[in-house]
Amino acid sequence: MPDSGPFADRLRKGIFRIASHPPEGGDAEAIEPLRRSLERTVARLAAGTDSAPAPFRFQLTGGKPLLFQGKEALPLEPARLVPLLNSIQVELQPGESLDLDGALAAWLIRPDATLTESNLRQADITLRTLKTGRDRDHAAAQAAESIKIRLRSRLTQLVSALQMAQGDTPAPGTLETRPPAVAVMDETPAPAPPPTTVPVSKPVPPPAAPPAPLPQTPAATTDSGPSQELIVKALGKLMMAIEGSGFKAAVIGDLGHRAWGSTLPIRLIEVLVHFEGPQRDTVLSAARGEGLRATPDGEALHLQYTDSKVAGMVPVHLVQAVTAFHKQVLTRAQMVNVLRIGARVATCDDLILLRAGSSEPGHRESVIDLLRAAASRIDAAYLKKEAEAAGVFDKLKSAWQQARQQG
Repeated sequence: MPDSGPFADRLRKGIFRIASHPPEGGDAEAIEPLRRSLERTVARLAAGTDSAPAPFRFQLTGGKPLLFQGKEALPLEPARLVPLLNSIQVELQPGESLDLDGALAAWLIRPDATLTESNLRQADITLRTLKTGRDRDHAAAQAAESIKIRLRSRLTQLVSALQMAQGDTPAPGTLETRPPAVAVMDETPAPAPPPTTVPVSKPVPPPAAPPAPLPQTPAATTDSGPSQELIVKALGKLMMAIEGSGFKAAVIGDLGHRAWGSTLPIRLIEVLVHFEGPQRDTVLSAARGEGLRATPDGEALHLQYTDSKVAGMVPVHLVQAVTAFHKQVLTRAQMVNVLRIGARVATCDDLILLRAGSSEPGHRESVIDLLRAAASRIDAAYLKKEAEAAGVFDKLKSAWQQARQQG
């Protein structure tokens, strides 16, 4: 039976129950973020009016669960948190709210964002069918257009909230611990231990068909790179355009390396995007709507971003996900902090594989730097298997040996 004592005391008991008897079942990934949320709320209650407002709050109003971002209720019903609170005997009373950890807020937002994305795609298909039919139903087409607009607006709001939630999540190094890369490069047989906490995204098995040679990301073009402020603005607008249009994407290249600990300059933004055929125009149109423009080189997927308040220009390269390996990279990508923005980023393993066989200037150096920076997070068995399948293991082993010498 739920406690009826002071709110702070009930939260402390809930923290104790998580530590002594953590809830079991399919919601295991939410347990640790829930504990942090309870601790955050206890700290806020102790600080009183001096405490800073939480980015996300959960409360029950009239028996209905609500998730607030700031002062605004998000367009979703976060009911899946209620059973989790009940399992640790924490029941919110009228006027009580829980300050959510970013990972817990993302856990609540992500299913609704995925469902809205699916509904938006279906609405787009329905609308195209109505507009291209011989006997056009203008009233039905107008209604479908209205539904699509509402879904797009909702998805944009949810994606923005998800990005903010991921920005309030612990750094990548605290999410998962991987076997060191030395197990791969020195070919010392050692099974990979399981992660210390539940990974943000689950690895998928390699494709059944023999993979094609690994695609290589475009070479960077400058030495010092654009300012961080400009990169942050460009990345935020680009990811909003892509994900708001319902496409899967993952940050790769220099920016992806930075997310996993590299210290090398960020010379351009590279993002892997899954789209097919005419969907390219949809992606580019959305990007233009966020202020990105075509580059003089005439390459359709090469864009650039400038801002009147920030001097300079940042190049933006979109890479179409066309191979099985590309799609695997998108599936394995994790939500992490990139500078100050939460975004889906290719894993450090896949970032290394994307450049392991490249002869482009700066790529080998970036692989060596990432091997040093993220050695403890590398999935050794996966890296070795994929590198051997792509025929780049010798180059990868050489890079690792140089990384050890420089380290």
